[in-house]
Amino acid sequence: MERRYRSRSDSRRKKKRKPAYGERRVLDEFPRIRYLRFGDCIGEGHFSHVYQGTYHRKQNVAIKVIERGSERLIETEVELLNQLRGAPHVIQLLEVIESDRTLLVFELLNGIDSESIWDHFTINRLRYLLKSVLEALDAAHSLGIVHRDVKLSNILVSPHFNDVKLIDWGCGTYVGDEMSTKAGSRQCRPPEMLLGYRNYGTGCDIWAVGVLILYILSYGCLPWKARTAESALIKMSEFFGGNEIDKLAKRLNIEIDVDVDDEFYDDPQATLEDCFSEELQALCDPELVSLMKYLMTFDYRKRPTAKEALDHPFFKSCNK
Repeated sequence: MERRYRSRSDSRRKKKRKPAYGERRVLDEFPRIRYLRFGDCIGEGHFSHVYQGTYHRKQNVAIKVIERGSERLIETEVELLNQLRGAPHVIQLLEVIESDRTLLVFELLNGIDSESIWDHFTINRLRYLLKSVLEALDAAHSLGIVHRDVKLSNILVSPHFNDVKLIDWGCGTYVGDEMSTKAGSRQCRPPEMLLGYRNYGTGCDIWAVGVLILYILSYGCLPWKARTAESALIKMSEFFGGNEIDKLAKRLNIEIDVDVDDEFYDDPQATLEDCFSEELQALCDPELVSLMKYLMTFDYRKRPTAKEALDHPFFKSCNK
């Protein structure tokens, strides 16, 4: 299929910019804390490294070492985690330690590596994973909290799929009128965020769960992975149609740059099913595909809540 859009971001010369959240300060040596022992590094993100450790000599834990980021963002993450104490399928914060760096001590779940998790999926296991994530979001949303970075790498799954935890609440916030449209991974943001609408609400997480399903069924090949919001919208128009994007922008009173609008396909040229991997046909259950489309309702006002999504027929049977 011939594509008639082009990415302008690729042709622009990029200016070297200072990191938005300051220079990263990686530990030269572990801080000495009497009741905390550091082990191997088990993960890293834009702002931190995560180490396995021992807490009070008996409990295995995950220690998140914050290496850059504003104090306000760190305080918000801690506040959200405290609010979510006891919430189902949410990673639990045990303690915050202030030393040369801020340390967040979490319960430890030795999960399946997100790169190899496809080898472990069955339709029932995927059903349990999605149900768990939606239950975590339902609890968060009931408190006015949005995660804003729901993706496979932020979900821990135990080897037997009997435990699922939604982790990394660093992009989370309380729902408000003027929220950032650049939080989280661009490819997981809903169209209203890509358009620059700042009052998007909890629907951003619901869309992201739909994208999570698409990501899994496409074997990690999302069709609108792009370097800019504009490029993502252009690619999205191939599946939803530029007319839908224009209608949403008009409803939100947002003007789309004419050069970007000219790149849109007016009508859909492909379906989301066209992205599915042939290797994962066993997972392409019709009810799962129905759930994915339900969660990715283009108009955010008609998108289901987490609680409504949990009533979808796909979840009628939830055996691991």
